[in-house]
Amino acid sequence: MSDQISPCRDLSGDQVRQLIGIAHGAEQAVLNTGLKTFSRIFEELLRAVAPLTTSKFVSAREVCAAAAHEANRLYSESLGDHSLFHWEDAPNWQKESVLNGVDGVMNGNAPEQSHEGWLKEKNEAGWAYGPVKDPEKKEHPCFVPYSDLPEAQKLKDTIFILVVRAMAEALQYDPPPA
Repeated sequence: MSDQISPCRDLSGDQVRQLIGIAHGAEQAVLNTGLKTFSRIFEELLRAVAPLTTSKFVSAREVCAAAAHEANRLYSESLGDHSLFHWEDAPNWQKESVLNGVDGVMNGNAPEQSHEGWLKEKNEAGWAYGPVKDPEKKEHPCFVPYSDLPEAQKLKDTIFILVVRAMAEALQYDPPPA
């Protein structure tokens, strides 16, 4: 299937029901970990992504990236981290990083592989460990191996993957293997 998508209003009722079903499955998976805010996150996520899907120039890959970014932004806010911008206001380097993450998920990455890909990308861009996230200094507290991440940060990788898969399935986005 092409990476180009139809406007959101062209999604069939079956596709919408499928997305809702996948979302509920993702929600249940996250709730089983003890996170109680995923329903609010997903509702806000759908509102945040809807405007992107009305543009005929937006790719399914970008919609998946925007959705995953918004899910992580909202989850981060639930943890007290308000440093992420909305997708449309995010810097280009951050969007590229998320798009690379989508590519990894579509090629089968698990949460650990997703984090290790992010870590490699950050390392190549000159980032290092720092106790506080600081884009100007290129420091990040998650600049550690996946096994050393706090559980709340590991869950962020899981949420990212669940949202990308849900959006890709709803949009019938199936890129050729890299």
